[in-house]
Amino acid sequence: MQSPVASLLEQLRRFSPMPEDDFLTEPLLSTYQEIISELSQHKDPVCIRPLIDSFGYGEAQGVYWSVVHLLESFPPEMVVPELLAAVQTRLAGPCLWAAYMLGRSRSAAAVPHLTDLLKHDKPLVRAGAVMALGMIGEAEGLKAVQALREDPDPEVRNEVRHVLSQQR
Repeated sequence: MQSPVASLLEQLRRFSPMPEDDFLTEPLLSTYQEIISELSQHKDPVCIRPLIDSFGYGEAQGVYWSVVHLLESFPPEMVVPELLAAVQTRLAGPCLWAAYMLGRSRSAAAVPHLTDLLKHDKPLVRAGAVMALGMIGEAEGLKAVQALREDPDPEVRNEVRHVLSQQR
């Protein structure tokens, strides 16, 4: 017989990564929310990578914040390596949210990985990497952020301006 966590993770993997916000349906979002709620009751480290892999590109009407908070309830030494691995997949949703969480972790080890994300084709991923590099504040990352001052996307440029203005 399958454990409750294994069953929930199997369900989660069927949706991973979640679709971009424009393609999310209310029933899918509701089911996803239920799975996350159940997983939060078990708080098993085996959930860390599947949770990261489940992120879609966007905000899922704020639902992803519950995933962020659940992941942040685990020790950083368990989560940060999985976030770094997720960034390397180049999948837009996991990269976006992993970048944000790496910024919140202030992990200097993430700087080279986040710098690579500055070349991602999705603007929210680039903006997320800029934000994360700003949160970490390492000189190498901030130098890379400056190169995006002329990014074609206005949201990325705004984030670059914000990060650079905070560093003065």
